[in-house]
Amino acid sequence: MMNIKGIAILQGRVLPILLAIFLFACSGKEKPILEKEAREFAKQLQQSIEKKDGQFMDDAVDRDEIISRAGLKSNSGAREFGAGIRKAANMGSKIVEAISKEGSYELVRIYEKDSKQHMIFRLYSDGSINYHDMELKRKKGDIKIADIFVYTSGENLSVTIKGIYDQFAGIIDKSNKTDSWISSLPDIRKKINAGEYQEAYDIYMNIPEEGRKAKAFRIVKVEICSGLDDEKHQQAIDELLAAFPDEANMQLILMDAYFMRKEYDKVMGAINAVDKMINKDPFLDYYRYLCYNVMENPVKAKEHLLLVTANYPAFADAQLELAATYLEENNPDSAKMVIKNFRQRKSFPQSRMDDLLNAYPDFSME
Repeated sequence: MMNIKGIAILQGRVLPILLAIFLFACSGKEKPILEKEAREFAKQLQQSIEKKDGQFMDDAVDRDEIISRAGLKSNSGAREFGAGIRKAANMGSKIVEAISKEGSYELVRIYEKDSKQHMIFRLYSDGSINYHDMELKRKKGDIKIADIFVYTSGENLSVTIKGIYDQFAGIIDKSNKTDSWISSLPDIRKKINAGEYQEAYDIYMNIPEEGRKAKAFRIVKVEICSGLDDEKHQQAIDELLAAFPDEANMQLILMDAYFMRKEYDKVMGAINAVDKMINKDPFLDYYRYLCYNVMENPVKAKEHLLLVTANYPAFADAQLELAATYLEENNPDSAKMVIKNFRQRKSFPQSRMDDLLNAYPDFSME
């Protein structure tokens, strides 16, 4: 049985920290949620995130329902653990932090499964992509998020919570030397967001080895190593794939693995597999463009780039790539049009356009 000190550590510090890193009964029968209600709810959520306000989503996540689905034991330690989660599960705020630079959080689609409305959101941040499938429920008349399937973890948030409890309850119970590594865990996400990957890696390696074997922490290692070097990144991916083969989330991870190995046909296969899982996301044309571009297939690359820029005119990364494409083609008229539109969007990273134009000193907007 976990000692009192272990419970306090798990509740007070480990839980809020881990949730920050991973990311991600009433009487009477509630009315089912209609599709139009789900769409309005999704609209409000997306608008709040766009305004850099995570409170709407924070409030919408039904912590009690997620804890119930986690199926924790009824002992005092599990109850204390659940109480810690209720205080720490501020997913909306974590998403706002993740996209603070040049990211986005957008609705992909609404669908119904087992008479319940679901909404899939795409998280794009610093070139990386993830999807959140949220199951909606009505509680006391309000629409709430009952659980979230996170594609990079390949499981519902409730399942991840159960796994974290099982993994770290044992570690804390075995050791009295947990304070130093627990207190440093919040810095992992801060270092990643700041692009300080070596510092994040050093902190990560202070986690006890048994804890680093958990799926959630293996995924964090992949993210950290992506900012170090290809060898470490590949090794982290290989370790994850070996430990958890054939899981639903592997295609997202495999996209990076195949790209580093220059197995571009397999990259395209992984992209298409993700698209099938999501049931079509036009945003993935951007990744098809990147793949065809390195395969030196300019016709197919441009075809997919034009699709993504048409569907997502506010996507700065794609607009930059389109400007670069026209400059490389020596098509100044088209380049000027894209650059002019880019300059008019004050939220776009203008310094990146400056860097691009510096590579073409003979080009002039006049």
